[in-house]
Amino acid sequence: MIFGTKKIDQRVVRTKNRPLAANKIGIKTAYSILFFLILCSFLLTLSLPQPGRNLSISLAFFALPIILIYPSAKRWFKYPQLILSICWGFAVLIPWAANEGNLNSIVLLYCWLATIFWTFGFDTIYALADKKYDIKIGINSSAVNLQNNTRITIQICYFLTSFFLALCGFINQMNIIFWPIWLTTSILMQRDILKVFPEEKQSIKKYWESLQKSINLWRSPFIRNYYCLINSKYGFKIKKRGSNRYFSSGLLY
Repeated sequence: MIFGTKKIDQRVVRTKNRPLAANKIGIKTAYSILFFLILCSFLLTLSLPQPGRNLSISLAFFALPIILIYPSAKRWFKYPQLILSICWGFAVLIPWAANEGNLNSIVLLYCWLATIFWTFGFDTIYALADKKYDIKIGINSSAVNLQNNTRITIQICYFLTSFFLALCGFINQMNIIFWPIWLTTSILMQRDILKVFPEEKQSIKKYWESLQKSINLWRSPFIRNYYCLINSKYGFKIKKRGSNRYFSSGLLY
């Protein structure tokens, strides 16, 4: 696992200065640190109070192999970001189990799903920085395999994150302070995508410019008089709340 990751990191500009890739520490030292941190995590889990301790330990043992295989996932799985998402999902499950002693909650499910989609979305953005290197080396990432669907996938992931968090807030009857924070965060998440994909931002800008030109054109007296003439000749009147309105060519005036 570590050998494969080291060789990949050495070929990518962003990761080549990592301690292991830059040979600042050896393989034995890296394994020693890994096992030490696993031991510390296990002891921390043992310190949790009952009744959630046993369930938390079970979840931790279930999470461990998924965490260990993640670094090598780029070699054999098209979407390694999904595996990372599952790993991060345990950061929701284990604390909940420690506190509640069970996993029987619809709110927990929504929080877990929000975490899964958020992690997949942001790590796909993260993967864009290494996309050209991943293609050159011949390894996988969602940024590589989603191709032209990368942006829309990230947008959907962020939207679903906001949606599931909103459901959690609604079910828990969060006070009014929660909702402006939720709305602001949701908007900023979508705005960040436009920063990553500047060509999309330009497309939206061009769309609004085109729309504004259409509105300005419609406002011109000549065009309005022309449509009024056409509607008066071919349209038909409908009554609504005492007012006359015309429908013609799919347009309601």
